[in-house]
Amino acid sequence: MHRLWPVLLGMAVACAAWFGLSAPAATQAERFLLVSPGELTFLAEAGANDQSESVIRLASTDTSINWTAVISPSVAWLSLGAMQGVAPPLDEGDGELHVRMTNTGQPTGVYSTTIVLSADTTVFNTPVVLPVKLIMADELRYLYLPLINLNPETQVTQ
Repeated sequence: MHRLWPVLLGMAVACAAWFGLSAPAATQAERFLLVSPGELTFLAEAGANDQSESVIRLASTDTSINWTAVISPSVAWLSLGAMQGVAPPLDEGDGELHVRMTNTGQPTGVYSTTIVLSADTTVFNTPVVLPVKLIMADELRYLYLPLINLNPETQVTQ
């Protein structure tokens, strides 16, 4: 049995050479567009005139990625700070896409759209579709909590 293993291994190598099998060639690293957060939700009071802004962070798993963004379907209550930009490599920080919600008098209800982020064909996971939701409420109530000091070394005086 000990003599059979070298023979079987030799036959396997010979067959691989005969059929032209070899280890796969090294490929370029797959590039991904990293997007955070994965969805946006805005909350507004019906009838109030207000605005809210969120920031989408963009980065690349490899070299910089040029991206474009569109709102689909287009809605009056949402706008983008830029329609294109660059997502730097993850180890160099991240790019930003500012998204602004403007309350334009929608009645109470839930509204939705998407932000579609696209890049060239060398980016593995594009387009990235980011769901966006606007919740219009009859009334918003605010809750103010007391300040809690977690550091016993400092004292808060009033």
